[in-house]
Amino acid sequence: MNFENVIQDVVHSIKAAWNTRDFSALEENYLTNDVTVHSSNILKVYPQAKEATLVGKAAVIKYWSELMKSGGFEIEILEFLTKTRQASAICCYSKDNKEIKVDISLNQYGKIESLRITDL
Repeated sequence: MNFENVIQDVVHSIKAAWNTRDFSALEENYLTNDVTVHSSNILKVYPQAKEATLVGKAAVIKYWSELMKSGGFEIEILEFLTKTRQASAICCYSKDNKEIKVDISLNQYGKIESLRITDL
């Protein structure tokens, strides 16, 4: 198996954990301790925040849990754009068919160092 396939497998596993709301698996298996998440949804969950960025596993898991309270959604991968440690994919929120671009930087162990979600 080449590195491209490993990256795609990791991203598909992350998607499956997200869609089943298995945040403990995401926390334990896919996030580095100092993971950084960028998303405009952060400002919807935390309107008092100055920027749409969170740092650290605990903050990210808490945010995702709060985000699900406002109505959960699943993610579907439509297309992989790059297949390196900086994987990008066009995805779709299944609930409202909204397309997003997800950029993920993985470390050498296949854990997320940085995740950026951009509305399309």
